[in-house]
Amino acid sequence: MVSLVVKLLGLATLTTAGLAAASVGVPQAKAVPKAGEQHEPIEDFKHDLEGSEGWVGEGGSAKESTVKQLPVATSIAGVSMRLKPGGLRELHWHAIAAEWAYVVKGTVRTTVISPNGNGEAAQDDFGPGDVWFFPKGHGHALQGVGTR
Repeated sequence: MVSLVVKLLGLATLTTAGLAAASVGVPQAKAVPKAGEQHEPIEDFKHDLEGSEGWVGEGGSAKESTVKQLPVATSIAGVSMRLKPGGLRELHWHAIAAEWAYVVKGTVRTTVISPNGNGEAAQDDFGPGDVWFFPKGHGHALQGVGTR
């Protein structure tokens, strides 16, 4: 089974419309203080990503944490994903954020499509310790391959 930890920058886990609905009434992040300026302390927090709810299907599972589950996380979201060999996370993109991931174990095949309309695409396999980055707006799909 492939285990992935995916961090989605800029609150992109819920993707586009779902994010807009989930973030209504959420306080905006404050500017980073300049050297010597005082700032409000960040509240203590703990969050059990693996204990959170998510989806489970024939191809694997995913558990997510967004500002909804972890209010202090106003500009980042996380997903712990497990894909069985052949399991697929369908083609999707994040209109407002990039995505990066760290592969814990197993092998995952990524397919990335450029949003510029000229047919640029790439397919790569990633294994334990590998990291990928998809820029904002680039379509991407993930497939569990097994082990290398």
